[in-house]
Amino acid sequence: MNRSRPYSHWGGGGGPRQGSYCPMGALGGGREQFHPPAHHWVLMSHALLSLPPPSTPTADIISTVEFNHTGELLATGDKGGRVVIFQREPESKNAPHSQGEYDVYSTFQSHEPEFDYLKSLEIEEKINKIKWLPQQNAAHSLLSTNDKTIKLWKITERDKRPEGYNLKDEEGKLKDLSTVTSLQVPVLKPMDLMVEVSPRRVFANGHTYHINSISVNSDCETYMSADDLRINLWHLAITDRSFNIVDIKPANMEDLTEVITASEFHPHHCNLFVYSSSKGSLRLCDMRAAALCDKHSKLFEEPEDPSNRSFFSEIISSVSDVKFSHSGRYMLTRDYLTVKVWDLNMEARPIETYQVHDYLRSKLCSLYENDCIFDKFECAWNGSDRTSKKMMKPTNQLRAPPAHGPASPGGDPVLTVSGVGYQGTSNTIKSALVGISDTCCWSAAKSGLTLCDPMDCSTPGSPVLHYLLEFAQIHVH
Repeated sequence: MNRSRPYSHWGGGGGPRQGSYCPMGALGGGREQFHPPAHHWVLMSHALLSLPPPSTPTADIISTVEFNHTGELLATGDKGGRVVIFQREPESKNAPHSQGEYDVYSTFQSHEPEFDYLKSLEIEEKINKIKWLPQQNAAHSLLSTNDKTIKLWKITERDKRPEGYNLKDEEGKLKDLSTVTSLQVPVLKPMDLMVEVSPRRVFANGHTYHINSISVNSDCETYMSADDLRINLWHLAITDRSFNIVDIKPANMEDLTEVITASEFHPHHCNLFVYSSSKGSLRLCDMRAAALCDKHSKLFEEPEDPSNRSFFSEIISSVSDVKFSHSGRYMLTRDYLTVKVWDLNMEARPIETYQVHDYLRSKLCSLYENDCIFDKFECAWNGSDRTSKKMMKPTNQLRAPPAHGPASPGGDPVLTVSGVGYQGTSNTIKSALVGISDTCCWSAAKSGLTLCDPMDCSTPGSPVLHYLLEFAQIHVH
């Protein structure tokens, strides 16, 4: 990976806003005022920070990014079906409290292009989602999915090799038994570290429509996958069948009024999950109530203000992402212009609403004409549930995943920004690990990156954001 010194101009464009209120107080729902410390943007690791030429292959464009639960590994998927895993290097002795840089750990081909002969449809190899499984032993496991097929991968390390076989030679070929005159005990000798990635399971033919999200259950045995109309429950050890737990497909497709946009399991209760819809509503379901959770336990929906009704209301109100807080008490949702915090005990309205890039309301016509109004955005909590992270990405979707584990005292959040991808087989990634204040977000213009206040990102040079940032993800150390 190519590295250079931090660029001071990355810190411009407005600083953190002091004295904002934290929506997450005690579990009783109280509010707690906080004053985020003044942080500086510090470039820690990057490669290919300049814009690539327009001839960059589409297959090299990054489509998803995901930290593992400890933050030591960072997995990226691209439109070519490849997964590249980065590992954080040990902290420097000269700066023991600084974040280590990320280097390439392993690369493998997760999905290949396929063709559905029954429907005469081509299935892209693009990686839609990556989810790490909680680590149970020395090996790591992750799920990756394209539009139709989910795969379970195992990542292991090997730094020793056996030598001194009785029946095999050094090349692994069987010896002539007549030449074996004595027995010896094989020994393990050190070797260069080798990372092996092996497919463990392939979960196919479970979805008619494109998969938009996957979520691993807290029982570490099951996970669910969602498409536009159905949600399926899978067991990690069983590949030939799944259980349909939500089905909103009407008998007549002309009666279809909404689709599923995202889903997630509760972080502590394996029987609870939530899914969002294109109408801006959230449905909390309990799998103990019925095998098919078409009847929700709770419906979270904010009444629409008739005075704000417009042609674009239904489009911009569609929830593109939902995340439980680490405590499981709250939910964070993202639509086109706002981020909302919901209390599981209050269904009528959110307890907090944050306007993100509100200045785009006057530009919705232009965004509709160039299809940017249909871009998808994601959100995440920080490690202590005290603040939320919301990002704007100028292309298809934004990824700001949750920070795993509690935030250390004084620890800075780390933002990973990924661009249009890594070139060919060089296994480099256009990414930057940046120390960032809790109240700042990224925006981008054609000319470069800008540090913005999330409440007012109308900085000069970035009126319509659809050029640079391909993905963003936050991890709190």
